[in-house]
Amino acid sequence: MKQYIYIGIIASFVFAVGCKTSDHDTGKPETHRLEDGTEVIVLSLPKKSAAEIQQLTKDANAGDGKAADSLAVYYDGAGNDFKKARKYYALAEKLRCPQTLGRIAFSEWTRNPTPDLNKIEEYARIAAQAGVKRADEVLAEIVEARASGVIPNKTKLRLIVPEIDNPPNAAGR
Repeated sequence: MKQYIYIGIIASFVFAVGCKTSDHDTGKPETHRLEDGTEVIVLSLPKKSAAEIQQLTKDANAGDGKAADSLAVYYDGAGNDFKKARKYYALAEKLRCPQTLGRIAFSEWTRNPTPDLNKIEEYARIAAQAGVKRADEVLAEIVEARASGVIPNKTKLRLIVPEIDNPPNAAGR
């Protein structure tokens, strides 16, 4: 289970770095080794000034999906306010921001044992057409799964471990 969690974290990190834009400069990742030998990757997101946050908030509330996405990424990281991050991720999704749609498609495809293929294929297609990195890889795997009629547990991007993702209940079912 421990390895699976780290793989999920690393997969999210790789996608986030792959989606890096000038608005989401993650700086140089730092790798730290824990006492048990586990490597942890740490990103330090730059703080935004109050004026930047105020302008992004104004733009996001006026319908700018990129501003909403920027606020979501900021609050999810350096802003350390997960309630606001969820609010702006939801707004960016509603405004069809390609970067947000790409992250949602990636997350659903790589972590959900039974993803909504219609939704994530649409999101991955929009993100890929906008040039979001890695979205084309997600889209290719989704299209392949749809053509085969089977959602595989393991692909280049997807690692679903049934025992972990769908643990038996107390009765063992």
